Parts: sequence; structure tokens; C-alpha cells
Amino acid sequence: MVVLTKAGRCADPVSAASDMAAVASGVEVLVTSAATGEGIEVLAAVLSGTVVLLGPSGVGKFTLGN
Repeated sequence: MVVLTKAGRCADPVSAASDMAAVASGVEVLVTSAATGEGIEVLAAVLSGTVVLLGPSGVGKFTLGN
């Protein structure tokens, strides 16, 4: 699963998710926002076992972990 964080900071998160889905063929893409709660329930429902959060500084890994 690819999780796009900080949806509220993106001008068009639907388009961003579509672009990512085109690159990550066959992988579910989920748009989330810790500020609004968008996608958080779905993310919590699919997480189990070992989880790896990858991405550059400032993309929301720590926020999702909390």
C-alpha cells in the first residue's frame, strides 16, 4: 500500500493519487490527512504486524506512527 499523507496541503489529492496509482501498478493508494482524519480509519484497519514507513523528512511518517 502507498499512503499519501498531508492531503490538505495538496491542491489536488485525487489527481496525486491517480498519478501514483499509474506508477505503482497493482498497489492500493490511500490518501490521508492527520489534520482532517481523512483515510485514517481505513489505514488503521489494514495495518497489522510489521509496518515500514518510508519517505523524506516532513512527509508525515511520525504523525502516522502516532
